[in-house]
Amino acid sequence: MNWLGSFREFAEVDADLSAHTTFRIGGRARWLFRPRTLREMQSVLAELEARGIPWHVLGKGANLLVPDAGVDAAVLHLVGLQGVTEIDSEQRRLRAWAGTPLPQLVRRSLELGWAGLEGLVGIPGTLGGAVAQNAGGAHGAIGDVLGDVLLLHPDGRLLWQDAASLGLGYRTAGLKGAIVLQADLRLGAGDEKELRRQARAVLGRKQASQPLSLRSAGCIFKNPPGSQAGRLIEESGLKGRCRGAAFVSPLHANFIVNGGGARSRDVLALIEEVRETVAHRTGLGLELEVKLWPEGPGASE
Repeated sequence: MNWLGSFREFAEVDADLSAHTTFRIGGRARWLFRPRTLREMQSVLAELEARGIPWHVLGKGANLLVPDAGVDAAVLHLVGLQGVTEIDSEQRRLRAWAGTPLPQLVRRSLELGWAGLEGLVGIPGTLGGAVAQNAGGAHGAIGDVLGDVLLLHPDGRLLWQDAASLGLGYRTAGLKGAIVLQADLRLGAGDEKELRRQARAVLGRKQASQPLSLRSAGCIFKNPPGSQAGRLIEESGLKGRCRGAAFVSPLHANFIVNGGGARSRDVLALIEEVRETVAHRTGLGLELEVKLWPEGPGASE
């Protein structure tokens, strides 16, 4: 299409999405755009909206399952928008672009001796994805230190919004279709050596209890109120359960792992089996934490 000419320097046609997800699963996207500047991001989004082309937003592809058939849509891959700035040393505030890897932010905060991100060690993905899902765990969530967020709305509005007004919740943020472009992090005072010790301890516990080195999308299900999805799945006898090359992790039952060559349909079949088994045994319905991209139109963060 001729309109792609304006974006040829950062556009890819018929892109393999499996290469861009931590699951290493998924088909192809009709177009993949990797904007490098705010202007490029605004321009390509405006063009997609004007042409009625559906789009998805992609960071590092953590916590995401892409269908085998791919998506008949454009994908805005934000990894080209990276960078961290110390905007206020006295108040210990960092500002970062959405495509900045979360581990990079954790490392930077530890170098500075600023507290607040050490509990997020071991979480893959980007800042944008972390904000969009209020990523975190037992040791805290990104929302605990989130300040102002720069949002790009589908209609082209570019607005800074305070995190308190977003409606952050358990693995969710009230973005209402907007795209996270930048965010400020409000960190606290700390001792570098102590923060590094805490981060090592957190990472050690995660490595001992989660299959961090294997191909997965992190936790598949949200924890039901007052319970833990992993424990419910384990008690239902589903650890190690396989469908094709996908299996429920023997280390942590809330992880589904791609053992090599797994397809999206294998993971979906396991998800359905786990849901049905846990519901039959406990009466509880497990809600997905992992995001599923549809094969048809629709925007997604």
